[in-house]
Amino acid sequence: IYFGNDKGHIFAVDAKSGKEIWKFSTKNEVYSSAAVSEDTVYFGSDYGNFYAYNATTGKKKWQVKLTDIDKKFRKRIRERTAEEVPVVSGGLIYYITANNGKINALDTKTGKIKWSW
Repeated sequence: IYFGNDKGHIFAVDAKSGKEIWKFSTKNEVYSSAAVSEDTVYFGSDYGNFYAYNATTGKKKWQVKLTDIDKKFRKRIRERTAEEVPVVSGGLIYYITANNGKINALDTKTGKIKWSW
């Protein structure tokens, strides 16, 4: 089972025992569900970050910044970009960034943005 929390962590937990397998800190809140495909976990965190991790080991495969916010406003404005559920299909992962309403198509192997609309 894979899930995040408002403390900026993503967890992998064994479904049978409930024991933690691995944990990763994003340093930003994680409100979206994770998507899992071909032993990779995909998820976003606040402030526009999107990640791919090995589902078994927790080793980071890639990270990409999908949105940008002026740093001087970070303390006053929440950059909630991690509320949507990612979808994996045909070698691409689709993810909507909530702050600007864009849908992004990323290459599942590299994290490279193929298109954004």
